[in-house]
Amino acid sequence: MKEVRANGFGGRVAAEPNGPIRGLRKEYTIINEESDGYTLFNTTDERGASKRRGIVAALATVAMLVPLAFAPSATAAEGDYSGGIKGEYNALGIAAGVATEAYSGLNSQERQDTVLANFNQITPENSMKPEGWYDGNHEFAMSDNTRSLLKFASDNNIRIYGHVLVWYSQTPDWFFQADEWCEDTNNTAGVTSCPLADKATMQERQRQHIENVAKAISDEFGPFGSDTNPVVAFDVVNETVNDTDNPDTNGMRNSLWYQTYDGEDYIYDAFENANTYFNEVYADPSDDHPVTLFINDYNTEQSGKRTRYAALLDRMVAEGVPFDGIGHQFHVTLTTATSNLEAALTDMERFNKKQAITELDVTTGTPVTEAKLIEQGQYYYEVNQIIHRHAAQLFSVTVWGLIDGLSWRSGEGAPLLFDDNLEKKPAYIATSVIAPTFPSR
Repeated sequence: MKEVRANGFGGRVAAEPNGPIRGLRKEYTIINEESDGYTLFNTTDERGASKRRGIVAALATVAMLVPLAFAPSATAAEGDYSGGIKGEYNALGIAAGVATEAYSGLNSQERQDTVLANFNQITPENSMKPEGWYDGNHEFAMSDNTRSLLKFASDNNIRIYGHVLVWYSQTPDWFFQADEWCEDTNNTAGVTSCPLADKATMQERQRQHIENVAKAISDEFGPFGSDTNPVVAFDVVNETVNDTDNPDTNGMRNSLWYQTYDGEDYIYDAFENANTYFNEVYADPSDDHPVTLFINDYNTEQSGKRTRYAALLDRMVAEGVPFDGIGHQFHVTLTTATSNLEAALTDMERFNKKQAITELDVTTGTPVTEAKLIEQGQYYYEVNQIIHRHAAQLFSVTVWGLIDGLSWRSGEGAPLLFDDNLEKKPAYIATSVIAPTFPSR
């Protein structure tokens, strides 16, 4: 077995000199012992794609896959993760998730195979957002996109983490109007020129929407908690905390939800409704709590946002709100300190709730260079160590997209685990090699 080093940190790869690393679509062949502190390799695609040089230090780029127990003396077999990402995380009691849709990340056999090989949980990226349940006549119905995704999950024993029931964005403006057919002359989403509905009206609309979602899913796929219904969790409320402190709203976003309710009670109602319909009315009687209910937000790695988030959670606990989990999106860049991500998880441990990394992606900046992909690898490796340290509380870890080109942040630089050809990015070697202790960024 060839020993390689990166900036003085030793480790081993599952390859003989000038031989392929096993378990990859590409072959990685060692061609030079050391150069500028890194060991270099060529890659050759099975399908005959051209060779290119890489750096073995990138073995941990998708370091979601590198177990802490790996040591340089471990054998090659111990580093062969034929179970993909899910093989790594399921052993820790954590679901391995990806955000995708039937029409994007599942629209070819190769993409389906990649998802099935690596993940055991899917979050619908768009189809289950509030606007996805209504047609042009304001009639509620399950879309074909949602149905296809649920069927794929049910047929393939994949869990669904639903997203999202109550959100200020991608909810039709008419939903908040006193007269839903009032002509809104303001084209800005989340703002309407029409008079707003009162709190009582909004309470009923929210209740009805959440019940309709639960009923529609259970009608077609069976009760929640049954073998045929793949939904195991839901983002009940999303992005409700303001980005900056606002004393007038107690730190909450001044959304149409907040305005029509004249406060944050819409959050409390949403969890009560979700618990009633997902865990009681439309649940399998043999399962007393089949759907884990999350609140979710972004920038929780920032101390100010996190403080307001925690304050809201304190109020929810005091009010007896039936929430089960705390979500952290973690849309980050290479300049975000990974210690901030760990602080977010650590600070929320006191609530004794499940936590989830719900929308992970790490942009490199542009142009995307090999050096940036290596640094991205180091970043994911550090995040992976955090995940292992907090595994006891983590419900799932979800990357927000399957391939770079489908990411909503693609213009910011290659944020995901696979490139547009479904090739494992260099650090995905970590699925089948023993990762060295990784040099600091």
